Formats: sequence, structure tokens, C-alpha cells
Amino acid sequence: MTAANSPASKSAVRRVSRLILSMSIVIFLALMFFTYRLSSAESPITVVGGFSILITVLVPSLLWLQGYVPGLPVFPLFAFTFAWTFALPLLNESPQVMSFDAQDRLKAGLLVAAFLAIATAIWFGMGSRTSVRRPHYRMIGSKQGVHSLIAVLALHALFMITQKNEMLVLSPGGASLVRGVLLGLGMIAAFVLPYLIGAGRLSRHARWMTWTLLALGALLDLSSLLMIGALSTAALAMLGHTLGKGRLPSAAIAAMLLVAVVFHAGKSRMRDYYWQDETSVAKTVSVTDYPAFFGQWLSEGAQSLAVHDPMQLESPQPQSLAERSSLMHLLLRVRTFEANGTPPLKGATYAIIPMLLIPRILALEKLRSHEGSYLLSIRYGLQTRADTYSTTIAWGLTNEAYANFGAIGLLLLAVVIGASTGVLASWTRYAPPLSVRTLFAILCLGYSLQAEFTAGVLVTALAQSTVGLLIFALFFARTHTVGPPSLGVRG
Repeated sequence: MTAANSPASKSAVRRVSRLILSMSIVIFLALMFFTYRLSSAESPITVVGGFSILITVLVPSLLWLQGYVPGLPVFPLFAFTFAWTFALPLLNESPQVMSFDAQDRLKAGLLVAAFLAIATAIWFGMGSRTSVRRPHYRMIGSKQGVHSLIAVLALHALFMITQKNEMLVLSPGGASLVRGVLLGLGMIAAFVLPYLIGAGRLSRHARWMTWTLLALGALLDLSSLLMIGALSTAALAMLGHTLGKGRLPSAAIAAMLLVAVVFHAGKSRMRDYYWQDETSVAKTVSVTDYPAFFGQWLSEGAQSLAVHDPMQLESPQPQSLAERSSLMHLLLRVRTFEANGTPPLKGATYAIIPMLLIPRILALEKLRSHEGSYLLSIRYGLQTRADTYSTTIAWGLTNEAYANFGAIGLLLLAVVIGASTGVLASWTRYAPPLSVRTLFAILCLGYSLQAEFTAGVLVTALAQSTVGLLIFALFFARTHTVGPPSLGVRG
């Protein structure tokens, strides 16, 4: 048998053919959307900037789906957050970005696209390297792991209930530590348990407990009228179930998106009813009030969608989902200040990270975890120091890097993110879903969805969650011999 006709060569040809076909379809659909947007755009140059980002967002997902970078898709999901934070505000010509110069909108879009392209190349180079399949992994035993992860979901829900109803009073440091540990372990449980359900490896009772506790946790998150926590958990659960079953749960995803749209539409009216200010709920909503509370929310959302006319761009409607999640306007603001002579921060938001890593229980007077965001907001004229005690403005890693070091900062961030996520992909290429290395990668995957985090918040949260994982593994993980690979997409 010649090398050209070997099974490995034929498999490689099939993978390349599938990739070319997939990219052709995606590019065709993207070009159709691009043409449509150009025909109706007020500023075609702005749409070009958004389209350049959208293409670089899609490439990592295609490479992963075709099996070129096996393992957990940490980087593809991170890149996908740029679709609504940077691409859509330009494609939709959001009022937030249209107040800036058209040429700068194009340059900012190309700058973000270049950042993603560089990070993608590094991730691909690191993650696609041939890795050795290990015969032994430190992992959670199947039955023991299931019971312990279900217990984590129950403890997380119980902790949220006690905190919301002030049934358990902890010091600020103690509450922060417990919250960080349970949040990290909760993300792991939200991925692993649906994965095992999709693979058909959980009993009926365990499946019922998993979905019930995940739903309860989502409702507890949503009762604060903040949606990011519940959406992140849902995304992790959907991804885990998809990988376990080998099929996308299209109906579940469609239902989740429909509910998210309705809830978002009614969110402003609900906050008018329940919030005292921009950051806190005026009164606690007890679990027994949830049917009425969420019924009201669905009603308000449906009414808001029914009366909203998308052509009435200047009507006093609440911001759209794309506008509220936009980070592009902040990058444009930083570039405008830069052009007017405002010097960069030169690493000021990174210098505070070592202090943030000290547990608050040991240093009650330490800086707040969002201090990096506050420094950025103050420097670029969005807040005063007093304002930061009532409102936090999301900045994200990309804007933070540019505000500190300009384009060089984005290049360095691309190298760090591309290399670290490439290593995670390689680590998890053959690792079982309950191995400690995969569980750590799941933590990173969960935090990759938090597009608004600055480096200080991300590092602090990941450190707390990692400590929780190590303690968890100390008690429940054992060395196991494994067979064929069981996680990831392969050609």
C-alpha cells in the first residue's frame, strides 16, 4: 500500500475536504449577510470592520469542529464572545459606536480581527501538535464523582439561598472565598454531569437531580435580574451534553435563546420594579415567589417585544442585547483619548493582581476585585471614584490590554491567550472528562465566557476556583488506567 493510499492519508484528505466545504459554506453565508448589510448600511466602512471580526471569530470553531485542534474548545468559545461584544455593534451600527469617526471604526475592527487572527494561529500551532496518550490519569471515580458533583450543585444552590435571604452571615472575606470555590466547582459540575447524561452514563435519578439543581441554580441567578451567570451555566451544560451525546441539542438551544430574548426584553421594566439603584435588588425574592416573579418577567418581556418597532431607532426603547454587551465603543473611546494625548496606563491594572490574590479573609482592607475596571473607567472619563461604589463598567481583557500598552498590549495578550488555550487543548486531547486536568480546563472554559472580566478579576476568580478543585481532587481523585480517548472532536 503506497503512502498516498494509506488510511491515514485518506483520512487527512477527507478532513481537508470537510474543512474546505465547511469554510466555503460559512464564507458564502457570511458574504450574503455582508452584502445585505452593505446595501442598507449608513456607513459601509463600519460594516467592513465588523465583518472582519466576524470571520476571525468563526475560524477557530471550524478548525475545532473538523478535529484539527482536539480537546476542549476553550479558545473557540473565547473567540466566539467577540461576535456580540465587538462584531455586532459594528455590523448593527450601534449608536454607541456611530458617535466615533468612521475611519477609526474600521481601524478598530481590523485591530480586533488581527488580535484574533494572531491568537488563533498560536492556539492552532500549540493545540494541533501530536501529544502522547497517557495510560494513567488522576481522575474522579465515576460513581463517587457523580455523587460529589451533584452535592456541589446542591451546596451552591443552598449557599445562594442563604446569602440572598441573609440566613447565614459570613465575613466579606469568608463569603468571597466560599463563593469563589463553589462557583468554580459548580461550573465543573454544570459541564461534566450533562456530558455524562449525553453519554448515557447516569441513572434516571441522577439525571433528574442534575437538571433540577441546574434549573434551581439558574433561577437563583436570574432572581437578581442579572442574566450572565445563568447564561454561562446553560452554555456549559449545552456544550457538555453535546460532546457526550455527539449531537447538538437544537431544540433545547432554540428554547434557551427564545427565553433569553424575552427575559432581556423585560429586564429593564423588572429592574424599575425591583431595583433601588443600578446595582442592587430592593427586596429579596423568595423561592416561593418565583412563579409570580418569573411569570411577571415573561409577561413584561412579551409586552416589550410586542410594542417594539425595530424601525423606530430613535424611540426611547431599552438598549438591545448587542448594545448592552458591546465592548467596541470602549476600545474606540480609548483610541480617541490616545489620539488626544492621554498616556496609556503602562500596566497599572496588572500591577494590582498580586494584591488581589491575597484572600480577603486575610486582608479585609485589600483592593476590590474590580479595581482594574475602576481604574480604566476613571482614566477614560466614564466614572468618578465615588461612582465605582454603585456601578461597575465592564471592560474586558482586550480593551484593558490596549489601554495599558496600545497595539503591543494586544499582541502580547494574543500570545498569552493563544499559547495557554493551545496547551489546554493539548492537555485534554486524550484526557477523560473526569480527569483533574480536564476539570481544570473546564474551569478555564467557563471563565472564557466572561467577556467583561479584566485580568485582575479573571486571575483572582480562577485562582480561587483552582484551589477548590485541588481540595476536591485531594479527597475524591484517584489514579485510573484509561482506554481510548473519550473527549473532544476528532476527524
